[in-house]
Amino acid sequence: MHLFRILPFLVLMLFSGSSFASTNGYLIAFIDFTCGACKGLHEQKATFEALMKERGLVVYYAPVPQSGNPDTAWRERMYYVTRDLIGEQKANEVMASYFAAQGGLGEQSEPLSTYAQVEAWLGLKIDGVRWRSLMRDSESKGFGVPQVQKAINLFVDGGFETFPAFALVENGSFTPIRTSGNLEQKLKQLSSSKALGLGEDKK
Repeated sequence: MHLFRILPFLVLMLFSGSSFASTNGYLIAFIDFTCGACKGLHEQKATFEALMKERGLVVYYAPVPQSGNPDTAWRERMYYVTRDLIGEQKANEVMASYFAAQGGLGEQSEPLSTYAQVEAWLGLKIDGVRWRSLMRDSESKGFGVPQVQKAINLFVDGGFETFPAFALVENGSFTPIRTSGNLEQKLKQLSSSKALGLGEDKK
């Protein structure tokens, strides 16, 4: 994999609003906010992250827009902006809000395809943040687009085609983890230490 794409992403992880301390490395979970399986992963977030922690891994979520265009990926950009400027907790609220915007089966989902729609949705759903001023501040500092582009680059480098997808970042290397099937099957495969390249499963 291209080292020049991996290193900036590692820097982003290490100096983002959250603390990333782990034994073995990081598990990147590539998600798409319109993906039903990704929504299911989010609903199992605590269990999933606890399992990865047992493996010595810290989970890092990398939202990737299906359009592949970071300039118009307002949902993804706001997620990263929130993470960088006001921390993990609000970013988690943003992620939950975006999944909620999808609606349930058979329900009309919110499009959230423009900044105005994203701002309005978040303003209604998440208290305590002035989203318009936050976005202005982020644009002036260059947040948003660079992070989305890095996530897209890594997703492409990994040869992934479906969401959620997973990769291991360890000692400066980027290793795609091949999983298949539905979410339950992917998580079962991912729970194996052997699949993660960490040796034998823990007893």
